Order: sequence, then structure tokens, then C-alpha cells
Amino acid sequence: AVAAFDPRFVNQVELAVRFGKTLLLLDMDGLDPMLYPLARRDLQKDGSRLCVTVGDKVMDWNENFRMCIVTRNPNPDLPPDASALVSEINFSVTRSGLEGQLLGVTIQHEQPELEAQKQEMLKKEEAFKVQLADLESNLLSALADAEGNLLENTPLIESLTQTKITAAAIQESLEASAKASVELDAQRNSYRPFAKSGSTLFFLVAQLTSINPMYRFSLASFTTLFEQALDKDLNTNSVEDRLAKLTPELENSVLFFVGRGLFKADRPMWALHLVHGMRPDAFLEDEWEYFTGQLIADGGAAGGRRASAPDWVSPDRQGAFSELAAAFPKLVQSLDMENTGKWKRFATSSECEQDFPGKATGFQRL
Repeated sequence: AVAAFDPRFVNQVELAVRFGKTLLLLDMDGLDPMLYPLARRDLQKDGSRLCVTVGDKVMDWNENFRMCIVTRNPNPDLPPDASALVSEINFSVTRSGLEGQLLGVTIQHEQPELEAQKQEMLKKEEAFKVQLADLESNLLSALADAEGNLLENTPLIESLTQTKITAAAIQESLEASAKASVELDAQRNSYRPFAKSGSTLFFLVAQLTSINPMYRFSLASFTTLFEQALDKDLNTNSVEDRLAKLTPELENSVLFFVGRGLFKADRPMWALHLVHGMRPDAFLEDEWEYFTGQLIADGGAAGGRRASAPDWVSPDRQGAFSELAAAFPKLVQSLDMENTGKWKRFATSSECEQDFPGKATGFQRL
């Protein structure tokens, strides 16, 4: 492996080409012009030897040479000529991929025999497919090498008959394996909601980097929290009850683990972000958008005039009240917020969350 700005970069490339090594190029932003002949395999013959030009040097080409380019950019901007020469493989974590990984971890912990059966079944299916491909290859070779009249070639006919019988048996085994796999997947899928919650949680944590680049938490640390949640004894009698308790347990662990790594001012934001991501049904239409400033309300009635605020609203908050009334008129009406006598105590209380004079959801109270 060699980094893009390593002073030994050219030397390492030359050695890898000459001796047929696998070259791992780290922190590359694209395909260096010097590497184009290697990617295109611009080979020249010098007698019995194959040569390639790298920079200003002509060197022997080894057929075992391989080149892998690594970048931290998930969407590298490659020019068309470079894109045609490389195969792009994205190793970034995806929601569905992480969900499958966490599902495997969950089943391995809760019912390891299911995971073992799944792995064994996959091995058998793969072995059957390889055997079937070998039979087809052998059959084609036998037909190609046959001489004379095929109908009078007794060994060939016997071989064809045996191949047909074996192929039919393998096909039946594959169908039986597919049916068993469906039944096994049905049992495995009972744990999928917890794995899906875990995947959602990880990506909520990953989004914190948009607030501060320092807020980075590795997948390994998250997986450790996930496994620790599975290790806890929750005193349940069924799989459904255990899964129902596992998700809140994992949420609680992640909340405090991540919160300890944040600045104090950002911890309330993280808590609300987690609740919104994991409990979207707890928010009515446009509530989260209004809270985060994504919803723009006109703040008044026709003619551009602001709706009047009741007397209990302080002068510096009257504009905010008018915007709230414009965005959620039904909420303002249902809470009777025009009633000064009812809301005056709330406005002047040092513990206003305990003196809320109406019935509303938790987020509406906030």
C-alpha cells in the first residue's frame, strides 16, 4: 500500500508492476495520468517479454499485477476516459446492508441455530449450483469431442442419460432448499424490526457530522452497543415482548453514549433528533418543520397584517405567536390561547412545563 503523496509512490508502482504484486493506492482523488497505461494495459512486445511504459520508464509486465485505488470520497468525480478503465465498488455502509448485518448479529445471539442453518443452506445451494455448472461443462466437452454418428456412440448416450438424471436430482434439491430457505427466512424476519431500528439509529448518529465534523462515531462502537443491548436480561416470556423492550433499551444506550461525546449545548438537539428519527409518528404534519425553521409561515392574514397576539404574550414574542397562529390555527384554537386569564400564569411561571393549561402532545407542549 502506498499513499498518493508518498515520495516513494513512483518507486512502489514500478516494483509492483515488475514483480506482480497487488498495489493498493490510498487517498487518491482520481486516476493519475501516469497510471493510465497500467489501467489500459498498454503492453508492448520486446522479444518474448511484455513491457509497459510507466512515466518515462519501460519495464517488464507481470501478469499477476493488480491495482486497487482507494478514496474517501463516496462519489469520486472521474472523467469519462477514467471511468471506462476502472470498476467502481462502493464500500460505504447502506441502510439495507447494515440492517442485514445487524439481523445476523441478532439471530446469532438469540437463536444461533437459525444462523447456522442459514449458512449451511447457502453452502449447499452454492455447491449444487457449482455441480450443475460442471455437468453442463462436461456435457458440452463430450459433445465437442464426440466422433462419428452421435446416435451410435453408446458411451456418449450413457453419459448424457446419467447427466440428465443427476441434473434432475440437483434441480429437485435446489427447489427443496429454496422452500426450506423461505421457511427459515420467515423465522429470521421476526427479528428484522429490531435490526431495522438499529440501522436507523446508526444513520441518525452519522448525521451529527453535519452539526460538527468532530461528531463521528464508528460502526464498530455502535455494534458494541448493539451487542450489549442483546446481552441484557429483560425478563420476557416471548420473542415479541423481548424485541419490544430491546429497541427502547438500545435507544437509551445510544442516547447517553453519544451524548457524552457532544458539547453540552448540543445534547438537547441530539435528544430531539433521536426522538424525531425513531418516533416520526409522534409529530403531526409540519410540526417538526416549523420547529426547525424549515416551514415558512406568512405570520398574518390577508393584506400582510400580522394576527394580533393576546395580552399575555410579551411584546418581544408577539411576532413568534403570530407565526405560530398562522401555521397552526387549529392548535391555537383548541388550546384557547386567546384566553389571557388561562395562559397568564403559564407565561410568568418559572416552571411553565408544569403549569401548561391545555391538552397537547409532548412535542406540542415543547
